[in-house]
Amino acid sequence: MYIVIGLAGLALGLRLFFGLYQVQGDGMEPTLKNQGFYLVMSRPLTLKKGDIVVFRTNTGKPLIRRVIGLPNQTVEIKKSKVYVDGKLLHEPYVTRAEGIGDTEVVNIPENHYYLLSDDRADTWDSRRMGTIHQNQLLGKFIH
Repeated sequence: MYIVIGLAGLALGLRLFFGLYQVQGDGMEPTLKNQGFYLVMSRPLTLKKGDIVVFRTNTGKPLIRRVIGLPNQTVEIKKSKVYVDGKLLHEPYVTRAEGIGDTEVVNIPENHYYLLSDDRADTWDSRRMGTIHQNQLLGKFIH
């Protein structure tokens, strides 16, 4: 009896703090493979630049992107290079970035994040959706 209760408690605890998400699309290649399943920590979320997160778009669809800018920072893209607070961001994980359009300087509001895909060619990220509010975040990838 105690074993069953213990296992049920463990399962509930894991479900509260962890989730399993499947990548849909190749926007995060080669870091995350299309159709691959990955473990995500759902709470608490302490994020830093470079973390990979899953979030819910305004349409309700979950997407997976990389944190590029944190609250109260600025992000700008010039000549396919990303600048955070005016400094060039070193991004060894980026695959295709050549030819992406320049952006104006974006001031990231409090409780928001600027998210980009690793494959920058024609994907949905903060360049098209704007910054993402922390309430839209579903979890952070564990890798």
